[in-house]
Amino acid sequence: MFVHWITKHGNSKNTVIKDRLLQFANQLVLISDEAFVATFQSNCQEIINSNSSDRKISALCISVLLLERFTKLPCDQQAYEVICVIFKLIRHSDSVMCCYNVHIYEPLLMSLASVILMSDYNLFENVEKTLIKNILNTKYWPAMFSSDLWIIIMRYLPSDMCNWYFSKLAKILEALIVLPCFIQCPQQIYLETLLRRHYALVTDKKQLVNTCPQFNSPCLKSAIGILHVPTLSKYRRLSELVKIITTLPQQRNNEHLNGDIIYLWSCVREEHPPNFVCALIEISIGSGSLLKNIIPKSIKVLNIRADDTTEMKRCRLRLIRSILLQMPTFQENLIMENILKYLFDPHPLVRQWTVETIVYFSSVAGNQNNLISMLFKRPEVRATVTDYLEMKINSTYSHNDFVQYFEQLSLCGQFRHKCSFNDKLDKVLDKLKSDVDCLNSIVSKTCMSSTELERLKEYSSVLNNICETVQIEI
Repeated sequence: MFVHWITKHGNSKNTVIKDRLLQFANQLVLISDEAFVATFQSNCQEIINSNSSDRKISALCISVLLLERFTKLPCDQQAYEVICVIFKLIRHSDSVMCCYNVHIYEPLLMSLASVILMSDYNLFENVEKTLIKNILNTKYWPAMFSSDLWIIIMRYLPSDMCNWYFSKLAKILEALIVLPCFIQCPQQIYLETLLRRHYALVTDKKQLVNTCPQFNSPCLKSAIGILHVPTLSKYRRLSELVKIITTLPQQRNNEHLNGDIIYLWSCVREEHPPNFVCALIEISIGSGSLLKNIIPKSIKVLNIRADDTTEMKRCRLRLIRSILLQMPTFQENLIMENILKYLFDPHPLVRQWTVETIVYFSSVAGNQNNLISMLFKRPEVRATVTDYLEMKINSTYSHNDFVQYFEQLSLCGQFRHKCSFNDKLDKVLDKLKSDVDCLNSIVSKTCMSSTELERLKEYSSVLNNICETVQIEI
């Protein structure tokens, strides 16, 4: 009755629910009973289907009590069943976890970790699959929760076990990184972030080099931030430099490359690829000594081009901000021109970055700075900055505006969101199935000419090519 009541009457005041549960926790002698767990599971499935936020919070609160009971009366099978239910709730409760994480996130995380660490190794073997599954999905909250739980567990494992599990993550990255659809997707971000956090826990890194063959992979080294480039030889071809330098912003120690980076700034030209110039900016602004040396050479990069990408504009603003902190009077007219141009750029993000640059530099340099004074003498600048600080939004964007924007990106080959094509793809496949059935019926009742047969083979070949090149969801 208790489980039915609390999961049915979820209260918006979840702290009250939690307090009430804790009052009765010690009296719930049968809370780990198989019948209780079975009732809880069946109710949770109904709660997931109902999409009620309050009821999900209630169910997660009961989960914490169940887990606490399992730390006193271990039962791996029941614990695993409850853990599976918890992750189902989390996967279907991302907005709830976001809104109420202070009340439930940490207690749930710590209780889960306690049960796993106090149970047999077999329990973690089963839970491990669930954690990996959640990390390799597109939803943010399940991935973050699973990553946090993974790290807590790794902290308490012996060093050799910690290394072994790092190797398992490295193997997963090695298998997925070759897939074009994996690059820059949420799963890559979640997995690489977890690898960086896990690597920080590794105490015997020399042993890891011997036990993890993937450790020599540039992709893995780049993911954990230790990629080492011995030199940026002046005689390398531009294509080779582009490949190397775009990985440099992910490194922590670039001091041995300072001379080569300064040389590259001397050689940079307008025709150089934007990603090359952006990477050059990113690795330069992180070092004060390096920045002072490249400032005189940066004028050519500050010149705005008609074909500048949004990323190029972002990096140029970051360069401007860094330069002004070192040399507040450097090329005032040119920087003024850039800021005014970007302040009214068609792209809302560029406008936002520009206002943030103005506000940041104003807070650091003060109103006495000549550039700031010149900017705020313009009424349109004052109005734009004031609207931003007061969080006023002048433009509204409809659903159609976003659809049109993403369609333009798709035509340029820069972006393709699968959700935009799901319904269309289903309809096309249904029609294709109907047409194939019709074709099969006709072929079975008549003879084909050689020309018709050749056409059929041609179309079949096109379908085979689509099947071979299609990207599937991970």
